[in-house]
Amino acid sequence: MLHIKLEGIPISSNHAYFTLRGGGRSLTKEGLKYKTETTSFIARNYPQALKYFVPDRPYTMVFQLTVTNETMFSKSYGKKGGAKNLFRKFDVSNRVKLLEDAITDATSIDDSCATTVLVRKVVGTKERTDVLVWRTDVAHDPFSAIIDSMVGT
Repeated sequence: MLHIKLEGIPISSNHAYFTLRGGGRSLTKEGLKYKTETTSFIARNYPQALKYFVPDRPYTMVFQLTVTNETMFSKSYGKKGGAKNLFRKFDVSNRVKLLEDAITDATSIDDSCATTVLVRKVVGTKERTDVLVWRTDVAHDPFSAIIDSMVGT
């Protein structure tokens, strides 16, 4: 298993990409900055880990985004005229695409090799992102057997 630790949380895909006039999508300045900095950080701080990635092998990737109470919960929930939902608008699955692309750039492994992707958000005191990766042709991840038993494959 590989564990990549990143400070902060990925930017939303809504801020990372824009639609081109003729069709298609491209990175915004903010998206390009995040992707470039994250790719560089991974390559610089995890050089041994990059050897873990081999082309045409299956991977399980788990993204855990640790957010603060302020990011997770609506302060005005339960108050007169306040928020109708306890949880603030924060689409956790919307946050991982650009990070997947940065990992792809750092490792030269196409993200289509990810056969299982799990995304989780939890509350903590400091925002951070943890990425856990298993090469499932070498070591089975702890999730596949559970999922297989539940869906009957």
